[in-house]
Amino acid sequence: MVDQAVDFVLSKLYYSVGIRAEKIEFPGKYEISKEIVSEAIVNAITKEIIQIME
Repeated sequence: MVDQAVDFVLSKLYYSVGIRAEKIEFPGKYEISKEIVSEAIVNAITKEIIQIME
């Protein structure tokens, strides 16, 4: 569930593609890192669960 949410958010973010110098693949990065998006989603889910349990 978290992976699907992360993929959805990343699909809406700007993705910049760099210049291919040494590798076959094009280097690229999202405007917000995948780790930060994952952490935010997990925190939001955890907060919601805590509120439900109170």
